[in-house]
Amino acid sequence: MALAAERAKYGLPVEFKVTREMKKTFTAQEKGMFKAAYETGGTKRANEVMRVYFAKKRAAIKAAKEAEEGGGASGVPGGSDASASGSAAGAQTGDPVPDDSGKTTRSIAAAAVVTKEVVKPKILTVIPLGETSESGQLLYAGTTDWDNLGKKTAESGSGLWSFHKMLVGVKIRLVASGCGSVHSVCVDEAGALYAWGRNDAGQLGVGDMNSRAAPVKVKGLDDHKIRHASCGKKNTLICTEAGLMFSWGTHKNGQLGHGGKASDGYMTPVQVPNWGADASPVTRVACGAEFCMAVNEEGSIAAWGHPQYGQLGNNANGEYIEKAGSISYHFELSPKPVRFVNLGKAKMVDVACGNNHSVAMSEDGTVFTWGFGGYGRLGHNNQKDLMSPQELVMFNFNHSKNDRLVANSIAAGATCSYVRTNGGQMYFFGRTKSTGEAVMYPKPVVTINGWNVKSFSCGNNSTIVAADSSVITWGPSPSYGELAYGDPATGAPKSCSQPKLVEDLQECGGSMVAAGWGMSMVIVPPSDAAKLVLAKLPEYKPTEVVLINTSPPAPTAAAKKRGGGATGGSGKKAKK
Repeated sequence: MALAAERAKYGLPVEFKVTREMKKTFTAQEKGMFKAAYETGGTKRANEVMRVYFAKKRAAIKAAKEAEEGGGASGVPGGSDASASGSAAGAQTGDPVPDDSGKTTRSIAAAAVVTKEVVKPKILTVIPLGETSESGQLLYAGTTDWDNLGKKTAESGSGLWSFHKMLVGVKIRLVASGCGSVHSVCVDEAGALYAWGRNDAGQLGVGDMNSRAAPVKVKGLDDHKIRHASCGKKNTLICTEAGLMFSWGTHKNGQLGHGGKASDGYMTPVQVPNWGADASPVTRVACGAEFCMAVNEEGSIAAWGHPQYGQLGNNANGEYIEKAGSISYHFELSPKPVRFVNLGKAKMVDVACGNNHSVAMSEDGTVFTWGFGGYGRLGHNNQKDLMSPQELVMFNFNHSKNDRLVANSIAAGATCSYVRTNGGQMYFFGRTKSTGEAVMYPKPVVTINGWNVKSFSCGNNSTIVAADSSVITWGPSPSYGELAYGDPATGAPKSCSQPKLVEDLQECGGSMVAAGWGMSMVIVPPSDAAKLVLAKLPEYKPTEVVLINTSPPAPTAAAKKRGGGATGGSGKKAKK
């Protein structure tokens, strides 16, 4: 229980309660924090959040006072003198801070005024959220009509409206999907890869094009331990502990990265060549709808696939006139480094892909976006497409002089982006529904403020967050059960515009989450609380695991007019 641990860590009284008199002394920020916590978890949650907040604040005041007296010691566990000075900034305003009895006083804060020095944070060793998740039980909620999702024949009621257990008895340490994908993958403790969902292009890697209603092992990877994975619309990309890449599924837009010519692809894993002079090992992978990205140990990002909106970051959209009135594209058929201007020696550590845009993060927490700019998903307060990476200066320490605004994790939905900062705040930009106002630049998700976020992911429309000992979801209609609020037939909501707790997973939470199109997954690590919660959840047992594909076969590469060599292919212009 994260908040209980925080209470012990900072020596807070167990019977702490926010009183009416105390609320009168709150700052605007504190009022907002209390309100957001109350709306998501009621009075109990609000008291817990404010309890931890004031404990940290009191510790910062103590550290600042000791520093002023020449003690030079930090009052924040695990902190340094510089971090104590920065943490004391909240105390310099004279804000009220409760003492051990729960009373507030301004005199302590006023006495702690010190000269704040702007100290650039050390280069961060950023570990993207979910990279080192604790193994546990895999849970699934959402569509079970994989072959028809997004089509007129889809059955809106054909899904799991609450979380169900999958792969019971197998400890899962990583789960992944994609904002445009109707299939998912997971990795067990031994490094083996499983896949399930839609398989109309061989994206499950099982050697055929029949969908799977439950996870099955991917073929051809027995000699490899999987490190990271991602799913595209009709393809899958993984990297191994040894830094090798493999992909499978469709290659019609070059998204497999194998080089050669655009083709129908492969139904089992095929190795993707690493890039660079020494072919540095790959550490992270990401898939958009029809393009892919990867990061290597040198901090370089490479991209391949469909270039239509500049999402490959190579300063071009690949357009050429095939004939009068017809525009086609040169696909990138193998990994090509993304061009970062004025990056200096900073290394990239993570990348995320929406349907047609990209988000990257450097080791010092700077964020870059590029690609399709519609609905503000790039965060630059306009809707211009960007053919090369552009920095979001808000998260650059040299611009903000605030280390709490330095990014430590990123995610991308189909038409939106998320950034989480060192200060614990999540920021959103873009749009998750087809109607309504777009958010053109990063704005805080205030309801999540104060939560200890462990993992977050965004699918086609819906968002899922693992925070403290809870799981939180939200998203617009239509949904297919991925929000896991319960069966609508019993009165449970089908959609929610604001973050809402998943009641079934209260007190156990998750170590990692993932979202796809109409689906969401959670890994629940073992604990006494988790044991009680999991005992109440049903297990998903489909009557048939192999779902025979009755769709007509896709046309072969020879039947389509495609060209190109090792670095390019061609295709017709697609609609935005």
